Amino acid sequence: NPRFIILFGAYGGRGNRLKGFDDLVQAFKLLSPEMKAQSELHIFGESAADCITEGIRTHFLGSVSDPSELIKIYHSANVFAFPSREETQGMTKVEAMLCGLPVVAFSRTACAEGIEHRVTGWIAPNGDFAAYAEGLSHYFAAWKSGVNSAFRTSIAVSTADRYQTDALVKEICRVYSA
Repeated sequence: NPRFIILFGAYGGRGNRLKGFDDLVQAFKLLSPEMKAQSELHIFGESAADCITEGIRTHFLGSVSDPSELIKIYHSANVFAFPSREETQGMTKVEAMLCGLPVVAFSRTACAEGIEHRVTGWIAPNGDFAAYAEGLSHYFAAWKSGVNSAFRTSIAVSTADRYQTDALVKEICRVYSA
């Protein structure tokens, strides 16, 4: 039975309070029973026994230091959950989008920076668990309808364009000249 894979990654996994795992759990409480039954949460950055998180099977991938293994992990997922509370510019978010994963984030600190709402991901207002759950549900519905690889390719290409050196330098100059 295929599963909708929600990916969460952080150094220290669930125990790193700055990464917002408890906020993700609050959003999970608002998901439909159907989505919970068909989903699986994968967590990298922590080793633990598999468990259930608010009705969603949870699998731990441990610490991942091999870049090729990390790329495989991103490619095996359907959405990246980025509920972080304190980021300047999260590398996991950028890595996920470069691998074609839509990213669901709150609009706090720089978490939403670089995400185009409903294009490369979903931006929920800060602390709005219902809107965050809506973002996860949006990508679950797309997965159920059989959204193809062209969608993921467009996320990867859009992100690569946004984060290329020339584009970044122009954006930094624009910010500092304002």
